[in-house]
Amino acid sequence: MALRDQIADAAAAAARPILSIHNLSIGYQFGKSVTPVIKDISLEIPKGRIVALVGESGSGKTTLTQSIIGLLPANAKLSSGRILFHDPVKVSPLPVDIASLRERSETLRALRGGRIGMVFQEPAAALSPVYTIGNLLAESLLAHENASKDEVRARSLDILARVGFGNPEQALSQYPFELSGGLRQRAMIAAALICKPALLIADEPTSALDVTVQALTLKLIADLQREMGLSVLLITHDLGVVATVADEVVVLYRGEIMESGSVIELLKDPQHPYLQALLKAGPSMSGLKEARLTPLRPIAPPSELFKGHWTRKHEAAPGAPLVELKSLVKRFVKSSRWGKSADTATGTLAVNHVSLTVRQGECLGLVGESGSGKSTLCRILMQIMQPDQGETWVFDQGALRDVATLDRAGRQRFRQRVQYVFQDPFGSLNPRHTIRTVLNEPFDIHTIGTRQERQEWAAELLEIVGLNRHMLDRYPNTFSGGQRQRIAIARALALKPDLLVCDEPVSALDVSVQAQILNLLQDLKDTFGLTYLFVSHDLGVIRHMADRVAVMCQGRLVEIAPARALFENPWHPYTKALMAAAPEQDPTRKLDLTALSDGRASDPACWDPPYQLLGDAKPRYEEVTPDHFVAIA
Repeated sequence: MALRDQIADAAAAAARPILSIHNLSIGYQFGKSVTPVIKDISLEIPKGRIVALVGESGSGKTTLTQSIIGLLPANAKLSSGRILFHDPVKVSPLPVDIASLRERSETLRALRGGRIGMVFQEPAAALSPVYTIGNLLAESLLAHENASKDEVRARSLDILARVGFGNPEQALSQYPFELSGGLRQRAMIAAALICKPALLIADEPTSALDVTVQALTLKLIADLQREMGLSVLLITHDLGVVATVADEVVVLYRGEIMESGSVIELLKDPQHPYLQALLKAGPSMSGLKEARLTPLRPIAPPSELFKGHWTRKHEAAPGAPLVELKSLVKRFVKSSRWGKSADTATGTLAVNHVSLTVRQGECLGLVGESGSGKSTLCRILMQIMQPDQGETWVFDQGALRDVATLDRAGRQRFRQRVQYVFQDPFGSLNPRHTIRTVLNEPFDIHTIGTRQERQEWAAELLEIVGLNRHMLDRYPNTFSGGQRQRIAIARALALKPDLLVCDEPVSALDVSVQAQILNLLQDLKDTFGLTYLFVSHDLGVIRHMADRVAVMCQGRLVEIAPARALFENPWHPYTKALMAAAPEQDPTRKLDLTALSDGRASDPACWDPPYQLLGDAKPRYEEVTPDHFVAIA
């Protein structure tokens, strides 16, 4: 072959997309009928680009991904179309048609994990708990290459260093459960990249991660894509993530492509009504708290669904203290191998002299990265966990009282008045219980009402959250994620509480369902005068919901202020770093992903004076503007 022809072939190969999907249609067979899920889809993933696939749950994103790596379920039927993979390493005019390959073919086995890497949504579930990270990486490499033991070790150390492990040698011998969520995600990325694939498929890689870990993961994917010349297919429902890292966007709805193009064109000037609706459904850090979100499928507010029988007269006046946490301290100590606890003075300080007031009728947002002490603080408030020091006071029978001094009747009242909404609605609902049993359980525990009254109350609770009373005898697995979360909220409302502790109540939901739940929580607050302690890593959600915001870092409360004051004028360096790294739907707003990447922003010893705190030093608080307090040394 002449040199000119070789150059022409190489140029043509460089211009070809890594992956081309043509007229792909897939359905699922149930009995004699086939339900279409992917409907005549065509798309391309260019070489060296990040393409985001966006859509709600049920839009077909997962099925499309499974078809690319040849892992469709047994009842899936690929009725038409081609999936052409152009390997840039092999300068050949003939691509591999993945759609035509048999499930156990050698070609497909070589592609899956070798030339096409996969990062799954939940690394804790995808990584084997009985394999060390070294074993997992070795297995991934040896499945595709005939490498020596020394080469496996060298390649493993290299890829662990590239994905950001500070001590790759130590990581090789660690198990997944010994790693934080962020490091588990990095181990998953390392396993996907150790064979140097041409295409990386990342399925919701930042779903339910806090702002810090999300920023680190996004920066890592973007850096590796540039360094290794990867093409990336990023599956996500978070338009803020799309705006941060994607080059191109494909919008999927019910198995069809609604719109596609460059990220700037689509997010700045969306043409299709579906994408316009998705953008309106998501909360924004720059949005107004009073503005109502626009869900794709709205539910009627409680005031329209419910005629006022489920009301509560609150003891405390609006704005008065409902709960006060005073100088709380909690240490976690590791037990020795003989079962004896170590000295409490050397344990991990999870909560460091935190004082916080939750006022009647407000929504107090609580933000901070994983490990900052948010969940521990909530458990202490709920009396699930006892502090080492400090007190929890609650407004009871006309006065603030220390929960520790309440009698049995007082503790019973406290349990009724403070309820919890968990992060994962599927995990918090018993799969063996009908919704009727789930909603009756609080009445049974507290022996409230007759059997007939309880049945009627359960039906009313469903209607309050926008569900039909005819659903009472169904099981949790028959509901969508958003419906399950509404059922969890209904259960929390059963005892007519004053305070709901909402622990990441929308982090596992896609953007349109988030809008439903956030609107519902706002309506319930307005209708019944509820008070919320709202824990979230999503600053857009906090901006939309909260009246005041408390920021925690390393067990300390570092800043607390009215929401508008905090978002418009943060004082503490940690708060500023959180704001700088939070994804927004505006692709022209460049995020500072390095603000949290080196760990200095969350290290009190690295903060500039007067914020710098050494060791376990207790901070003091300065009021910089009315009701705006900042921790200083």
